Amino acid sequence: MKCEVFKENDENMDVFVQKLYKISDIFPEIALLMEEGVIDATIFQNPFRQGRMAFQYLYEYMVEGRRFDTDIIYLDPRIILRSNLCLYRSILDQMKDDIMR
Repeated sequence: MKCEVFKENDENMDVFVQKLYKISDIFPEIALLMEEGVIDATIFQNPFRQGRMAFQYLYEYMVEGRRFDTDIIYLDPRIILRSNLCLYRSILDQMKDDIMR
């Protein structure tokens, strides 16, 4: 798992290299590494919302015959830091529940 590799290499890297990690989305493993200070930030792209919107638009297009003004749909990615990680705790809890099933 990539998160384990980051954690293993963290002790051997200098501070400059640590800051160059490119992380996206939030998963329980990433949240743990953020709490431990290994990862400073991540970009949350909300994959659940992306999936829901994709199916909604597909349904409206195929079933209802809706035509859209544009082919591009913009989402609002967010930066998650250790200081605002608690705001995403419910998403993480849902992910853990889904993984355990």
